Amino acid sequence: MALARAVAVEAAPDYEDTISAAEDVSLNEMGWHQGDDGRLQGSFDLDVLTGERLICAVDTASRPRPLPDGTPDPRSAGRRRADAFGQLLECAVRAAADDAMVSAPRTEVVVTVPVADRSAVRLGWLGSISDRAAMRTHRGISDQTVVHRGGTQSHHRA
Repeated sequence: MALARAVAVEAAPDYEDTISAAEDVSLNEMGWHQGDDGRLQGSFDLDVLTGERLICAVDTASRPRPLPDGTPDPRSAGRRRADAFGQLLECAVRAAADDAMVSAPRTEVVVTVPVADRSAVRLGWLGSISDRAAMRTHRGISDQTVVHRGGTQSHHRA
């Protein structure tokens, strides 16, 4: 599927007013309901950039953590992701409060633009994106790292 998406992004006409379904934020939806057992069950349908931010945030917060005695984290990957999602929600609620003492969680999205083929722009988790979507990722970015064949060069953008 990733290859098919990459081919579709490459073959799509570059009209100013055309947005692919994968990148169209107006199609985003989220829903939930309480199951018979009392637990919350939900679903979402997100554009590729919002999905990438979600995966990056949850992945960062759900890495295995050894117990105090050094034994490996006994939680399954699904449980770690659910715990991370809860932590992110707690941070967001605290950051949105009038007397906020903590800032919103930082989400890092990696966009790869190969030097040899600049049309093959990719996200770290969800794959190929269009040039327009790549430009949308620049909103709110202040630090940028550029990797060249000869090494890494970093610079700060205001």
